[in-house]
Amino acid sequence: MKKTVISVLLIVACLFSGFNLMGPAVNAAKDEIVVAVMLPNVGDVYFQKKWYGYSTAAKKLGVKALLYDAGGYANVSKQINQVEDVVQKGVDAIIYHPCHSEAGVPVIEEAIRQGIKVVNDNQPCPAPSIHSTIMIDFFATGRAFAQWVALDSKGKGKVIILPGPVGGDQNTLLLQGQQEVFRRFPGIEILDIQYCESNVAAGLRVMEDLIQAHPDVEYITCFADQLTQGVIQALRAAGKKPGEVKVLGFNMSDLTKSLFEEGWITVLGLSRPVDMASQSMEIAVSLVKGEKVPEMTWIYHDLLTRDMLDVTDLKPNSVPKGWKIKF
Repeated sequence: MKKTVISVLLIVACLFSGFNLMGPAVNAAKDEIVVAVMLPNVGDVYFQKKWYGYSTAAKKLGVKALLYDAGGYANVSKQINQVEDVVQKGVDAIIYHPCHSEAGVPVIEEAIRQGIKVVNDNQPCPAPSIHSTIMIDFFATGRAFAQWVALDSKGKGKVIILPGPVGGDQNTLLLQGQQEVFRRFPGIEILDIQYCESNVAAGLRVMEDLIQAHPDVEYITCFADQLTQGVIQALRAAGKKPGEVKVLGFNMSDLTKSLFEEGWITVLGLSRPVDMASQSMEIAVSLVKGEKVPEMTWIYHDLLTRDMLDVTDLKPNSVPKGWKIKF
């Protein structure tokens, strides 16, 4: 009887410890870490470069990366639905660049309650439980834009500011950084401030109207790549010459680089999207593994003029020649 009791106790102990009486211990963990990358607008070359960084880092780390594209900053509901979908699928981590800073807070908080690790990537999301944030300092970028304009104009320039899509904290910070500096220069006149979608068509449409209203504009500070391209199309159509209106923007696609080299863009900010995405993926995987990560990681734009291009390392902003994103 005593032997029987001992045998039963050993069996119970083995079951609770996870030991397999028929062979080696069972590994209850999933074989592969899955990270969902939620992006607002993969039509933008900037986000295509970031996907190269995410996917390359995922391959190196031996994890699976899933790409979700909202199709534009205006598609807030679509992105929320996408987050709900990956929560249902039970991914291990989410890298989240929101279309709108506040709209996705409830669904992100729900993801975290479900045990999913969340990295907030480059568009502030005020969800209080987010595990880690990696961010470009857009306030600092705005200040740098304004400081350059103030120096170049000797404090007497006429400026139009296009801070990008409405609803994004990064866009508000970009504007606030400029306003903080421009307030010190009473001779600088802000002709207009216009939020708009970050694409070529929006930049062209808005800038056509602004040139009609303010033909004496001397400086235009822009949000990212495609918006800047649209602005330059409008300047060309209005008969402006390269450099006649000084354009400041950031991110570097092949087309934007050409416009920079031709003098249509006077100052260009490089944001190292490939490196930034790689860091985001590394942070997400470390979180899933239970490793300590920084709560906040800051990335800064490097502002270039054309004479700096040949001495600047462009690898953190570039993908291999011939690489194409696969949707």
